[in-house]
Amino acid sequence: GFKNVVGTNEYNYNTIGDQKTDNNKGITDIEYNYLGLIDKVHFGSSKRIENIYTSDGQKLSTKYINGSNILTKDFVGELIYINDTLRSIWHDEGRITFDNSPKAV
Repeated sequence: GFKNVVGTNEYNYNTIGDQKTDNNKGITDIEYNYLGLIDKVHFGSSKRIENIYTSDGQKLSTKYINGSNILTKDFVGELIYINDTLRSIWHDEGRITFDNSPKAV
């Protein structure tokens, strides 16, 4: 899905060297928190990704927003929830995934 944009500045950076835009990926703005971690990634006016971290930088959740559609991924230790449903557990040997789709009886 790489789209090479010709004839423009493909990437822009702020004064401390953090990337602010990526025209190849349609990223119009990247916001950073006080730790220098990515807080929000904007793809135009109605599509964005938002991250929430602990005060020491551990990611707690990510929201994928596309207009009124929102998908939330929460990280609770080794547990990964998607829209409040447990989807996987990470451990030293790999991960366990769950298929929560309805089954025919």
